[in-house]
Amino acid sequence: MALVDSSPVAGYSQRIRSLYAYWRGIHPPEGLPGRQHFDPVDIPDLLPFIWLLEIHRNPLRLRYRVAGTSIVEVLQRELTGRWVHEVFPHFLPGTELYEDYCELIARAVPIPRRGNPFLPHQADFTQRERLLLPLARDGRAVDMALGINVYFRANGQEVLK
Repeated sequence: MALVDSSPVAGYSQRIRSLYAYWRGIHPPEGLPGRQHFDPVDIPDLLPFIWLLEIHRNPLRLRYRVAGTSIVEVLQRELTGRWVHEVFPHFLPGTELYEDYCELIARAVPIPRRGNPFLPHQADFTQRERLLLPLARDGRAVDMALGINVYFRANGQEVLK
């Protein structure tokens, strides 16, 4: 009998699985890891593909603390310091993107997602994998999100290796 991988990112790309494994590795025995546990030096190969978001509440607003070079290249604009709703005007209640962040904050669990990317300027990017990971300075209240995107062409080839 084969063992079943119960990881929420089983079957996802190596980059997604690597970031998830890193997040699990910095996870303290009690509560969530926080920004203080995350050291970019530990994951140099993933840095171009990841971002950190500050979470502001009431109303919910997200601001890019930093975004990797591959993310900037794909979106064709600098993200650091910008609000998500400025970069993505469709970041509104009821949309998949907005609801994923609400779930991340409310449930404090990893949120993986596969689907079509919303990149009209990159028509040859036909699939995207994304992982959102909660970070909490106090171990409980999610105050940052660590994320990664991996894009694929129609032939299944990963973009920006």
